[in-house]
Amino acid sequence: MFPKRECVAYGFGMPFTFRNHDLDGLLVEPLNAADSLYAHFARVHRGIHQELVDHWTKFRGAKPGAQYGSVKGAFAAIEGWWSKAYDDDKVIGRMYEDRDAAALLRALSGHADQESFMNAFEQARLDSFVAFVQPLSLLTLSKRSFALTYFHKDIAELFLKQPHATQLPAMKSRVVETAEIMLRILYGNMNGAWRMAYGTRTFVTAILLGVMHNKLLRGDNTYRSNTRGAMRHFYNQSSVAYTLLTFAGVVHSAHLAAADGTLSLVLPELKGQRPQRFDFPAASWYLMWKLIGSFMGVSARLIPNDYAESEALLKAFTDEGETYRMPNEIQGLLDVLAKVDIGPKDLLAWIPAIQLQGLLKDISEPFDVFDD
Repeated sequence: MFPKRECVAYGFGMPFTFRNHDLDGLLVEPLNAADSLYAHFARVHRGIHQELVDHWTKFRGAKPGAQYGSVKGAFAAIEGWWSKAYDDDKVIGRMYEDRDAAALLRALSGHADQESFMNAFEQARLDSFVAFVQPLSLLTLSKRSFALTYFHKDIAELFLKQPHATQLPAMKSRVVETAEIMLRILYGNMNGAWRMAYGTRTFVTAILLGVMHNKLLRGDNTYRSNTRGAMRHFYNQSSVAYTLLTFAGVVHSAHLAAADGTLSLVLPELKGQRPQRFDFPAASWYLMWKLIGSFMGVSARLIPNDYAESEALLKAFTDEGETYRMPNEIQGLLDVLAKVDIGPKDLLAWIPAIQLQGLLKDISEPFDVFDD
């Protein structure tokens, strides 16, 4: 058990609460929460989980926990695993046969059986992929979401302590690879002719992402905090739950701002421009991010169901001291990030298969700012 966050010590008298639950003790825990699909997958699919752990361990080699290195090869390799056991329908089928795993699947999705779950999941996956690659989503990710992740104190501390925080190619690679992995998860990480022979592999890909973060929770990958518990891990329930919010809630907020005419307040780069109208699939979007977060090992208690809960959770992170309030508190890191040339087109560097050309044909030059 890692030490509890000491909220009173740094001037905040209230514990970290969300949906009326005190989550102080949860925030510092690793990404294998008992109420996560990661934990149930590791039990129900013990053999596959061990394969993923071994795969990551071999891929990573002897690199120290937080040392930067490209990870996209580890996720791309899943496409070549020759068994239908890794397919989403097989994964979910086994989990619905298990009482406890099925109970969590029902609680997260609202679907009582495998068939109804898979129908909803496939629609949510497609809707969310389309939403992710919308011009406004890509612009929000590249201009806001990735920078916001560094406001979390554990993530900021990681990059302030690592030499690659000042290496612009490494910082850009990290952002672009994160987008690629998310695209793989949303698309199903199975391409071309193989997609006809095998099913999509969203869930084992998300599990590998959880394995990756958990393996980065090594004993030597901690730092000392005088205000938030004696020792903190860089990757924990708090930092990963917050990072997922910067994808889910922040992207949705940009689309809401576009709808009510306040987009230039969110993205000054778009002042005077009118984005293409897009009916944001909110229900599908939050279902997908709930499943992704849970398969990564985030507790159900830290996963929002909708936009209102997403905003409330973001506020809790700020109000209770898990994130920095003002940019000047991490100005040096933000100055480095400002020099990293990342645009929406960079996030589409991974185009999964020729059949997506039709889907993406209208997502090319919708905003002048894309050429900046």
